[in-house]
Amino acid sequence: NTHHIEELNRLNQAIISSLATAIDAKDRYTCSHINRVQHYAMTLARAASLSGPDLDAVSTGALVHDIGKLGIPDHILGKPGKLTSEEFKRIQTHVTIGADILSPIPFPFPVVDVVLTHHERWDGLG
Repeated sequence: NTHHIEELNRLNQAIISSLATAIDAKDRYTCSHINRVQHYAMTLARAASLSGPDLDAVSTGALVHDIGKLGIPDHILGKPGKLTSEEFKRIQTHVTIGADILSPIPFPFPVVDVVLTHHERWDGLG
């Protein structure tokens, strides 16, 4: 049983990683962004002494934090140059789109919270 559970966990992690790679590939301006985000997020999480489910949430959340970009039109996501204020507002919705996409998945740690809050400021002002 333990071996089977470990295999399923590895399979789930591989699926999440593949999905994250597909998301990253959609936005040509952020190539390898998820790998950098995961590296820095895990470094900070370990420095903050996170462990167990909290550390797992940071690791997985960092991989899928931009999943909501799937709901952003390509002409906005790949626009060369400055976005209009309306386009920028649309880009900002990727956090709630991402939370909506992931909320049906029964993660054993708070991945949806990571995705929903990944652009929040440290001072709590949004």
